[in-house]
Amino acid sequence: MGRLRYNNNEDIFLFPAKKKAKATLIWMHGLGDSAHGFLPVFSQNIYGLNLDDIKFVLVNAPERPVTMNNYEKMRSWWVSGYLLITGMI
Repeated sequence: MGRLRYNNNEDIFLFPAKKKAKATLIWMHGLGDSAHGFLPVFSQNIYGLNLDDIKFVLVNAPERPVTMNNYEKMRSWWVSGYLLITGMI
């Protein structure tokens, strides 16, 4: 993979393509996670695949209170309402 570059606040991590880029993959992590958790995966050759012409962009969601987690502040792409769970009676 290419050399890792990131912006000053480390919310965007860029792995430039080694060759002329033919595609860009934008990786968005799950609730409460961050791009940092995926840096080791994208810092090495993934499963021996030839990915020299793909640019990888890893982004961090902003930290915000999450309703369904008692308003605990964590990285989240959006704020959802309460998770409605229904069961059979």
